[in-house]
Amino acid sequence: MKRIVDSEAMKIMDTYTIDKIGIPAMVLMERAALAVCRELENPVYDLSRVLVLCGSGNNGGDGLAIARLLTLKGVAVDVFLCGNQEHETKSRKKQRKIARKCGVQFVQEISWTEYTTIVDAIFGVGLNRKIQGNYASLIKQVNQSRARVVAVDIPSGVSADNGAILGCAIHADTTVTFAFQKSGLLLYPGTKYAGRVLVEDIGILEVPSTDLKHLYSLENSDLTMIPARMEHSNKGTYGKVLVIAGSDKISGAAYLSALAAFRVGAGMVKIYTSDENREVLQQLLPEAMVTTYHSTGKWNEEELKADMEWADVIGAGPGIGTEEIAETIVKYVLTHNQKPLVLDADALNIISVHPDWLEDYHGLCILTPHLGEMARLLHKPIKEFADDLVSCADEFADNYKVTVVLKDARTVTAVEGRHIYMNTSGNNGMSTAGSGDVLTGMILGLLGRKTPFDIAAALGVFLHGKAGDAACEKKGASYMMASDMIEALKELNFD
Repeated sequence: MKRIVDSEAMKIMDTYTIDKIGIPAMVLMERAALAVCRELENPVYDLSRVLVLCGSGNNGGDGLAIARLLTLKGVAVDVFLCGNQEHETKSRKKQRKIARKCGVQFVQEISWTEYTTIVDAIFGVGLNRKIQGNYASLIKQVNQSRARVVAVDIPSGVSADNGAILGCAIHADTTVTFAFQKSGLLLYPGTKYAGRVLVEDIGILEVPSTDLKHLYSLENSDLTMIPARMEHSNKGTYGKVLVIAGSDKISGAAYLSALAAFRVGAGMVKIYTSDENREVLQQLLPEAMVTTYHSTGKWNEEELKADMEWADVIGAGPGIGTEEIAETIVKYVLTHNQKPLVLDADALNIISVHPDWLEDYHGLCILTPHLGEMARLLHKPIKEFADDLVSCADEFADNYKVTVVLKDARTVTAVEGRHIYMNTSGNNGMSTAGSGDVLTGMILGLLGRKTPFDIAAALGVFLHGKAGDAACEKKGASYMMASDMIEALKELNFD
């Protein structure tokens, strides 16, 4: 599990390391410069002629230290100082004086065709304003050059908080970032500007206890948090999953969710769906039990009650529609259930009309909205929250005391009162019908096999993305379908 920080957290950790621990800023700057220089030793970089662009802040100080170290190694380096020199930080001023004494070459004008590698040290993670004027012209010229570009900590113009482009931004081939991964380097569109990202330890320490958001991304090693199967066990050991899915018009959602729950290791799965789906589900998935209701509006409350009592975990929403019968079932689940609950798709659309149902629910609950469903839940247009998915998911989770899986190219999972996870697995081939139904089933299956509730959703998202990556490698992004992700699970080692 990797720690992720935003600009506020990075500033606090930087200050803590310098002021509380006592490590001088110049030491951190030197270590940052050494880390970038180690990367520049990679033969993919042509160091015949290097240009270092240095802003007036500490990021520019890093750049000056890089220029000095390269110069002392005999590399032909030019430094171009950007911005208002009257706003120069103390550390940057010291680095500038040291650089001049060490023979670093400074230029007033840039001959862009001469340079084979450019080091971007214009702005750091603290940038929060739109880039305009001379800075914008400079960045445009960098992006038009043929040189390979290395960004120091973050490409200039990318927001460290949400990956937004602040007017314009450097297109880097590589970004060497320090201490921790930055959320803006993971979120779109910032991640497209970052290129290959290296996280280097330069001695900045994590603050022991603060009210900062605890952001993380999962790694392959975290799959060990899924409880292992035991020698002495039976089907009940791995959970009884109830999937309330499908309608008279849709059967595939129920099938995909139930199959995914089985494929991640659930012991038993029961599908609660409309009469029209019984025959097809029994043919496609004979391992699952099926209980049905009449799509005309007649349903047996006692049957649903019995199924809910039977289950260890319940999921509701994929393909159920938003008609009166679906509303009745969703309301019944929210008012009578005490088991861990996963709500997806149409269940979320129904709740958006009846938010009090969720407000009154006090059990463990995971919601898995995509941006359109979240817009309906919030009664806001997507554009009002799309630039800050982390805060959006976090606030909703805390307000409703739930876990939120906000699905996008970088899915964010917010666990109420605890951690936030940014997912880094997956690919654009997963943008296909049924992908969300598979995710719902996978989360249900993980809960069924007793994966801790506070990590099950994030693990489900990560595993879902890993399966998507395996399917994409085998099938291709344009060819793959949701069922291919389920099939690809067998390629992953998560037992």
